[in-house]
Amino acid sequence: MANEHGIKITESPTTMPMPTQAANGAVVVFGTAPVNMAADPSASVNTPILCTTYDEAVEAFGYSDDFLNYTICASIYAHFAKEGSGPVIFVNVLDPDLHTKTLAETTVKVSGKQATIEQEGVLKDGLVVKNDTATLTKDKDYTLSFNADGTLVITLAGSVASAATELKVSGKQLDPSIITEDTIIGGYDTETKKRTGIEVLSDVYPKTGMAPSVILAPYWSRKPNVAKILQLKAEKINGVFRAFALLDMDTSSTRTYTEVGTGKDAQGATDSDAYTVWPMVVSGDHKAPIPYSAALAAAMQSCDIDHESVPSRSPSNRTISWVTGTVLEDGTPVHLDNEEATEIEGYGVGTIYRWAGAFRIWGDYTCAYPVETDAKDYWINARRMFSWQNNSFATLYFPQLDGNISYKLIESIVDSENIRIAGYVPDHLAAGHIEFRAKDNPDDQITAGKIKFKQYLSPYVPAKVIENDMEYDLESMIKSLFGSQEA
Repeated sequence: MANEHGIKITESPTTMPMPTQAANGAVVVFGTAPVNMAADPSASVNTPILCTTYDEAVEAFGYSDDFLNYTICASIYAHFAKEGSGPVIFVNVLDPDLHTKTLAETTVKVSGKQATIEQEGVLKDGLVVKNDTATLTKDKDYTLSFNADGTLVITLAGSVASAATELKVSGKQLDPSIITEDTIIGGYDTETKKRTGIEVLSDVYPKTGMAPSVILAPYWSRKPNVAKILQLKAEKINGVFRAFALLDMDTSSTRTYTEVGTGKDAQGATDSDAYTVWPMVVSGDHKAPIPYSAALAAAMQSCDIDHESVPSRSPSNRTISWVTGTVLEDGTPVHLDNEEATEIEGYGVGTIYRWAGAFRIWGDYTCAYPVETDAKDYWINARRMFSWQNNSFATLYFPQLDGNISYKLIESIVDSENIRIAGYVPDHLAAGHIEFRAKDNPDDQITAGKIKFKQYLSPYVPAKVIENDMEYDLESMIKSLFGSQEA
């Protein structure tokens, strides 16, 4: 062993803090990722992958600051780098075997035994590296690694390292421009029995054991067809679960707050299981536009975590501390005041604006507002509470299926459910209880193996208006002029 004597100092890379995990299901994000940087570029294609930390997400999908071409990265950034919330399930549709273009042969300079290909998306597999006319061998003459900005670094070894001054490289690189809304929507292949795109939502619970709570396709959901599918899928997943869809409005066509109502109509955002938002956001270390749905999903999950993983609180008026501005897709700044933000909310659209030095989520209504008149379907927190209870009941009492229909079975469900719901009163619910009623259970239904319970749930509604009626107290002012004397 070599002798050591003196002070020794080393440095390690900054570690992202461990995100706090919600217990009410997972956020599910559909989109594209720079999988050329991933440990296994093909492993994530149309497969739900559960991530609980930044490092897990980057290992599985790679990372790029180009959030509009690699949309999954917007959610990796928002959840793990900013909010510190999870879990998140990502579904990448960008296939390195299909969505590529040719990297034409180009010359790169060698400096310090390294050469950098100044383009994103370059695939390691199939890369050809030449020193003059001699083709070099990977892992013998050189190794490959990625910079933080997604560019590929060639590190030379052996005799080539001292001799080469420039290299010629060619191969393939990802081409996210090939991805279309049809790729994001996906489908089911009857021959391969595999799902793609948003259809992979049906694979989430079987493969991860987590029910989807919030679903989104950052940036892509501005497309009406994608928005339509997200809203449709949110209503029923695996025949039983219910989620909440977050949608981005197209800020290239909806450029002012007065156009938001028309933009919502064009997007087809009408469902009670959805919330569409306008405009986009930026942050101090990411000046380019960030899809607001990605920021909102992370903030909503943090809000749930702060409230015992129960979605009883509307996200409206919650601050997103890391957001530093609001913009359109082309970078045009958007400055809203309270009245303008409230007008946007009146269309059943969510927004974000600055108040008291911080940017705040603004809007309590689902996309069903103002047409919907049922309170459970137009308040965001009421709709999410009903969906949360839907998912909770399905998972908690699934083991009771196929048990004998008996008084004992019925009593056990009624008793345990009433005890469970009572635990959420008054912090998350005003009231709630479940009953088993004779009128809901005719003989023919019972003999057919069906029993039906009746449950009442009372989520709170948001305090949208707090009014203080002020009046000048002239009499008291006059009395104060005379001290203790009569006026």
